[in-house]
Amino acid sequence: MTRNDIAKSLKPIEWAYRHEDNTYKASLGVGGNSLEINIFPSPGDTGLLFLRISRNGYLFAEEHKKCHKTLDSAMQEARNFLVNEVCNLFELDEQ
Repeated sequence: MTRNDIAKSLKPIEWAYRHEDNTYKASLGVGGNSLEINIFPSPGDTGLLFLRISRNGYLFAEEHKKCHKTLDSAMQEARNFLVNEVCNLFELDEQ
């Protein structure tokens, strides 16, 4: 099994949109951990979006709180993060 195989076989992330705060949210479990992924507007009127990934209720790592210019970019990074998590479960290094 390769990283490509995993990327192709994983279902798309199911995003829930909250109108009241313009936030996209997804909650899922990977390897016994709960992950919460949020995409929300940055403070102020900068037009940027933040992607924040939390594990078991805590911000996972500072590198997983990033600004993005587009919703597609933030969602793609979230997808790549998920693929990496699954690859880590199977201890796959190959690209």
